[in-house]
Amino acid sequence: MQGIQNLSIEFVKEYKGSKYDEEHLKEKIQKALEVIIPKIASIIKSENGQEPINLWKAIKENGKIDKLFEKSLGEIERPIVIYVASKFKNNRYLGVKIIEEALLNR
Repeated sequence: MQGIQNLSIEFVKEYKGSKYDEEHLKEKIQKALEVIIPKIASIIKSENGQEPINLWKAIKENGKIDKLFEKSLGEIERPIVIYVASKFKNNRYLGVKIIEEALLNR
């Protein structure tokens, strides 16, 4: 849980021009991460020994990740879900950090 909290703080720092206050944004990003990380962990469950960077590349390219993020739309505002999904797919640093957290939660 501490890892997810720290990760959500990193996401908030990079969120530019937000209409949300910082605490709300942190809470919702953390919730999105809490939903998505266990699902990523189940996808990479059998991938022993692969480097996080390789797992990140494989997951973002297989299309399953989009459906996983879509499932969190009911509980979290669309712009925040899109932001987290975009950062996962397009930001190597944050994407790998999410994979590393998922590896800890397998």
